[in-house]
Amino acid sequence: MNHSSRRQLPALLTLSLALMLGLSACLGLSTTPSEQPTISINNSLPNLSPTPTAPAYLVGAYVNNNTPTSSSGNLIVYVIFHHGQLPQAGGRVSLYFHYNADGGGISGLNREAGTQTTGADGYAIFYLGYSGLPYNIPVSIDVTVHFTGTPDIVKKNATSFSVIDLTPSANPSASPGG
Repeated sequence: MNHSSRRQLPALLTLSLALMLGLSACLGLSTTPSEQPTISINNSLPNLSPTPTAPAYLVGAYVNNNTPTSSSGNLIVYVIFHHGQLPQAGGRVSLYFHYNADGGGISGLNREAGTQTTGADGYAIFYLGYSGLPYNIPVSIDVTVHFTGTPDIVKKNATSFSVIDLTPSANPSASPGG
């Protein structure tokens, strides 16, 4: 038994070597080293920064209730004004209310809003009453800040609200999504 396995061992080794060489030829393996890929970093772009540059002036706004449920009520609009990422006092703030769909102004709110001045904390607060606003039509608010020595800073559609109707419909319709 020992004698027959000695005769088969060289044949098995030869067959294994032939199989390995045949597979390596099929797989396209090469015995020559390939060129290594390299990455180059170009440091000659002096105007790029890893951190984006913040705008010099920032204006933000929000309302105390962005979905009131009555077409008449009260609304508070908060506006904050920053220069160089610090709150700024003395900015004269005005608001422009318009319907989002057609851009038409809402004269009652625009007359009542007037102008407010930002305090030491950078905030200007508008207390407004409204009546007769239509349901389910978004109202956008543009903010303009006049600050001495700079052109007016305008933030279109800074915030919005929409009076919503909670009255159930007598004839409900299927939702578009099914």
